Amino acid sequence: KAKDEHPTIRNDALAAWEQASERMGDMGKVLLAQLKDKSESVVWRDYAVQHLEKIYDASPNQDDIIAALIDTANGKSDAESNLPGTAMLSLQRLSERNPRIAKRVQAIARESVLDGTDEEKAVVALQVARETKDIGVRDKARQLAGDASAKARLRLSAIGYLGEVGEKQDVELLEKLSKDGGERVKLAAKTGWEELKGRLSQEEGEGKL
Repeated sequence: KAKDEHPTIRNDALAAWEQASERMGDMGKVLLAQLKDKSESVVWRDYAVQHLEKIYDASPNQDDIIAALIDTANGKSDAESNLPGTAMLSLQRLSERNPRIAKRVQAIARESVLDGTDEEKAVVALQVARETKDIGVRDKARQLAGDASAKARLRLSAIGYLGEVGEKQDVELLEKLSKDGGERVKLAAKTGWEELKGRLSQEEGEGKL
């Protein structure tokens, strides 16, 4: 396909190829080349990341796919696209069936949260940390959740993380935020507060606390 063709058309064509009973050609190599090609639009490169995840299980280029996704996840987001975030999410989903990369994926997400210089990337990294139950970013998540000057999306991601991975001390913070702040923050904090209380109560009943 020509590079100037609308990316959604290319995306639809690739989706049809993925669903075909008999696939022609090695699409993994094509997508890897397009992901690395900076002359491709960031929209299409984002699509390429998503499709590399989809074809991973049947691809003969699994190691190359993982290496490319890790390299992309270690990059920087920009005004047009959070390509590193998309790669991080794809890696997190792949790690669920490929345990050998799980620690590497968790480390990438943790570093992105703790570094904090790329806020868009940190938003996604907190989602990954939530899914992987990474306790290594709890303190940073508390700081971000309570920071009224932080971007709303970052605070919401931190609050969601605490609802899933927080401890007893976070109940008070989430309760406070559920009554003080913007409406989105209040709603997220109320949801997180209820989730955290429910989980802690369950764990206490099971003797885990």
